[in-house]
Amino acid sequence: MVLLAVHTAPIAYLSGLMALRRISQPTRHAARIHGAGLWSAFYVVTWPSIKPSLLAAAGLVFAYNLGDFGIPFELGVPVHFQTTTTQIYADLTMQMSGGLPSAVLLSLLLSIIALALTMASLQKQNHRQTLMTLNASPSLRQRTGKMPFIKRLVLLVFALYTIVCVVIPLISTILVSLTRAYGLTPAPWNWDIHGLVGVFEGDVGSAARNSVMLAAATTGIVCILGLVTSEVAHRSRAGRWINRIAWVPYALPGSVIGVALILSDSRVLYGTLFIILLAYVARFWGLADTIVQLREQVPSVQQRAVRVSGGSPAAMYRLGIWPYLASSVQSTFIMVFVSAVYELTISSLLYGPSSSTLAVVVMSANQAGDIKTTAAISVWMTCLMVVAMALLTWLPTRVKRRIPRTPDTIPSPSVHPFVESTLSD
Repeated sequence: MVLLAVHTAPIAYLSGLMALRRISQPTRHAARIHGAGLWSAFYVVTWPSIKPSLLAAAGLVFAYNLGDFGIPFELGVPVHFQTTTTQIYADLTMQMSGGLPSAVLLSLLLSIIALALTMASLQKQNHRQTLMTLNASPSLRQRTGKMPFIKRLVLLVFALYTIVCVVIPLISTILVSLTRAYGLTPAPWNWDIHGLVGVFEGDVGSAARNSVMLAAATTGIVCILGLVTSEVAHRSRAGRWINRIAWVPYALPGSVIGVALILSDSRVLYGTLFIILLAYVARFWGLADTIVQLREQVPSVQQRAVRVSGGSPAAMYRLGIWPYLASSVQSTFIMVFVSAVYELTISSLLYGPSSSTLAVVVMSANQAGDIKTTAAISVWMTCLMVVAMALLTWLPTRVKRRIPRTPDTIPSPSVHPFVESTLSD
C-alpha cells in the first residue's frame, strides 16, 4: 500500500499543482486585505478551486492502483496475497482457477470499475470552476523575501519525503549494482563497474533492443495518430468522439488490454512483437490527447495569411499550425517512449520466447533472486527517466521561441499599457 501510494503520488501532486496555478492571486490578496486569516482565505479562495481537480485525481489514482501489476506481483505473490491483476496473470500463465474464463471475468470486472471511476473523474474535471486571472502577481511576502512558517514546514516535509522515497532508494540501487555480489558490503573495495556497464549482454541486451524498437515504433505511430486525430477533431464532431474513444484504453488496466488481444489474436500473433506493438498503441494513444486539445487553441490568422499569399495546404500546416503543436508533439513523444520502455503488465501477458521486453527481464531476474542484475537495469532505466524529464523541461521553451507572432497575439497599441503587458504575458 505504501509503495502504491508513493508510485501514484505524482498524479495527485500534478493535479493539485495545475489547479493552484489557475487560482487568482489578486483574489487571494483581496481576501487577506479584508481581514481573512490564512486558513479562511484558503477555505474561501483556494479550496473551491482545487477541490474538483483533487477529486478527479483521487478517482484516477484509484483506477490506476486498481490495475497495477508490478508492485502486487513482486510483494504480494511471494506471501500468497493475490490481487485481481496478479490473479489474471496466474490464470493465463499457470492455468489456475479455471484458466482463461476466470481471467476474462476478472478483466471485465476491472473494465467496469476503471471506466466508471475514470468517467466520473473526467466529469468532475471538466465541470470544475476555478478563479482565474490574466496576470497573477507575486505575494507581498515573496517580494520582501520572507517565507511563512507554514510554507517552510511544508517544504521541509516535502524535502524529507523526497529523500526517503527517491534519494535513499536510488543510492541503494546504485550501490547494489556496483557491488560484485549481493550481500557484500557496498564499499569501494567491493565494487565492480563491469556489472553495471556489461548488464546488457545476452538475453538482457536482446530484451533491451526489443523494448527500444517497440517504444520507438509506438511513439511514432501515436504521434502520427495524434496529429491526424487533432485535425479530424478540429473539423467535425465525429472526430471528437474518435478522440474520446481512443482515450478509453489508456484508462483501462493493462491486464484488460492484454486479455482482449489474447482473445482476438491468440492464434496468429500471440508471442510476437507485433501483438505487443498493437497493445502499446492502444494503451498509449490517450497520451496524444494534449495534441488534440492544443490544436483547438491554434490561431487561424497565420493559416489564412499563408493561403491568401498562395501557399499550399502543406505550407499552411508547416507555417501556421506546426509551430504551435511542436512542443506538445515532442512532449508526447518522450512520455510515450518512456512509458512504453517501462511497461510491464501488457508485455508480461503477451511476450514470447523471442519477444521479451526489458521490464519482463527485470521481473524474471527478480523472481530468480538475481538482485544485482535487477539493480543494474533499474539504474539505467532511472537515467533514462531523468534524461526524459530534462528534455520535457527544456524542449518546450526552445520551441516556444520559434512560434510566430500573429495579429491574434499582438495587442492593439491603443489599449492601456497594463492590459497590453498582461496580454503579452
